[in-house]
Amino acid sequence: AKVQFSRLMIRLGNLDVGEVPKMSLTTWAENEIKDPMVRNIFYALCRTTTYTFAPTIQLASSVLKQIQLSIKEGVLYVDGGWETIITKLRDLANDVGVKFLAKKHVLEIEHYEDKQRIHCVDDEVFA
Repeated sequence: AKVQFSRLMIRLGNLDVGEVPKMSLTTWAENEIKDPMVRNIFYALCRTTTYTFAPTIQLASSVLKQIQLSIKEGVLYVDGGWETIITKLRDLANDVGVKFLAKKHVLEIEHYEDKQRIHCVDDEVFA
């Protein structure tokens, strides 16, 4: 597996992602990486470099490009974790009067000039 992973990394470094057909990361990995252990290591690398893991809906070429960038330039991490960004955004939104609602099923969002009206399934409307 070590040799196959090394070959994969060399191949990824030289890959022209513009030539990768439009397909999911899962499809690409299943076609290109035969060893399941190497494929699992590859998926771990994908999670690390893209900060997400949704291989069935991620476009292979985009993830592969991000892997190439991480090989050349490294991966940036947020000091304190991503939760610090979410917390700061939530605090800023609260400061300007944003109202957060959980477990509301939105039916429609109307846009009129610079205002929005949100219609929920339970007939509640927020403006």
